[in-house]
Amino acid sequence: MKANSILLITFCLLQVLNCATDGVNEQSLKNAAAKTLKYTRMYHQDSLKLNDLKIDEKSQFLELKFRYPSLTSDNIQFRFDDYGLLHIKFVNLRASITGKNYFKFGLFPIKTDFTAQLSNYNWEQVFIVAKKDLGNGKLDIKFKPTEESAVNFSVFRFTSNRQNMKDFPLPIEQSIKFKLKSLDFTPVKNQLKKVAQLILETLQSDLK
Repeated sequence: MKANSILLITFCLLQVLNCATDGVNEQSLKNAAAKTLKYTRMYHQDSLKLNDLKIDEKSQFLELKFRYPSLTSDNIQFRFDDYGLLHIKFVNLRASITGKNYFKFGLFPIKTDFTAQLSNYNWEQVFIVAKKDLGNGKLDIKFKPTEESAVNFSVFRFTSNRQNMKDFPLPIEQSIKFKLKSLDFTPVKNQLKKVAQLILETLQSDLK
């Protein structure tokens, strides 16, 4: 029974892998992305509001906004792995985060307005791919999201309204930059998911 299950799983994986090389490949996805991005620029939101974040009793982020320009083809990478799974990765977004950080140092509250310029902002979504041959060279392709990566980025430039940060015992700037990794980027990921979905729908239409 166990051997039969392994054979069935192997067969299914091979079918998915065949799909990745028959009609659905990196070039066809790039072509679909080029068509889609012309449309997505019309409704692109330059600024997305992020949720406030309370780090602990002494520190919190407020009025957070994430900004990034319209996507280009250079911001999207497509890859099929050894199991035929499709990886869509958004890379090198020229993003920034603005907001306020409140930090209580002893009895003194410290308010810092800041802007963090990000580099190498990237995030990946993975899809299971299945196909149905409609005949006459036409394919019905289905994509099912299965997993996604964590958001990754670096802060390459940080500015704030505090000129005397170094006067405080704690390195406030470094603390803020580190805590930015804890932000909830769901609004950004949701927008990128919409772009990925539209690209896949464009490809589905192209193959029918």
